Amino acid sequence: MTSATYHYQGPDLLIKKFVVGPYSNNCYVVSDPATQAGVLIDTPFEPERILKEVAGVELRYILITHSHFDHIQAWDAVRAAFPGVPAGVHAADADKLSSPPSFILEDRQELAFGKIRLRAIHTPGHTPGGTCLLYGKHLFSGDVLFPNGPGHTASGEDLRQLIASITSRLFVLPDDVRVYPGHGADALLGEEKRKYHAFASKPHPTDLHGDIDWTKS
Repeated sequence: MTSATYHYQGPDLLIKKFVVGPYSNNCYVVSDPATQAGVLIDTPFEPERILKEVAGVELRYILITHSHFDHIQAWDAVRAAFPGVPAGVHAADADKLSSPPSFILEDRQELAFGKIRLRAIHTPGHTPGGTCLLYGKHLFSGDVLFPNGPGHTASGEDLRQLIASITSRLFVLPDDVRVYPGHGADALLGEEKRKYHAFASKPHPTDLHGDIDWTKS
């Protein structure tokens, strides 16, 4: 398979986005064009493909947005290929990994590589340790936020927590922030705010959960 072209290419940031595995997981390599220092976001499947896409990048961190099985199948293989690279996940999701992380990803922690400072935003609800990653107008949302709605939830309580995470931690960001989710197409934060407000204006059962589409629920 040929290497992914840059999904975003700017003077201060390069993003590779490529799809792997049976669940069409997005995987991201984010780097500083001036230094080639970068990070890998999630280790879903196909470690050989991931290593190919990381080639040429001075990998500084391996970051896991959340530890659902489809985002961590290549965890051990990728870590074995980069034994000296710190690999992190939020503490609340760490016990789901097949081997311990080398560090705990804290809320508001900044991860520096080259001139880039990537900020962690703890956004529980889809999983207890779900974490988004932000640099400038670029938000890597894992399975927290997608075009037209939040990630899957297992209960009404989880959905309420996830919506609270989205509205209090993500919707405070500017409308022109681009959202890069764990599956599927990108979203624009302002559009998701608008769709959510329409959803929130309607009554819903207290046990609403599962796969929610702002535009249909």
